[in-house]
Amino acid sequence: MKRAGEYAETIRAKCETLKGMANGSRSFNPYQWVQHWINKAGHPQAVIDSLDGLSQYWEQIKGEPWAYADKIMRTKNGNYHERDEQTKSKEYKKMLTELADLIGAL
Repeated sequence: MKRAGEYAETIRAKCETLKGMANGSRSFNPYQWVQHWINKAGHPQAVIDSLDGLSQYWEQIKGEPWAYADKIMRTKNGNYHERDEQTKSKEYKKMLTELADLIGAL
């Protein structure tokens, strides 16, 4: 499982891409949007996926880009957090099994 800091460069690069796309045509600050979701403990990979979706469909988006990115984020965020918790649970179960084996060997 990656640490949050390992996503930083990818997020920054995607923000720069969107900043260039938004220049002049729409008012959207991708850095501000990312900060909003990081403050809400959003999953970094969900942030990346949301920025990808926004840039992929930038020309087809009707309305506010922020709302479009939020909708993607809400969908992806829960999926990634659930996956992380499942991974942690498997690691915890493995550790408990190893401890039980160790105690049984004593």
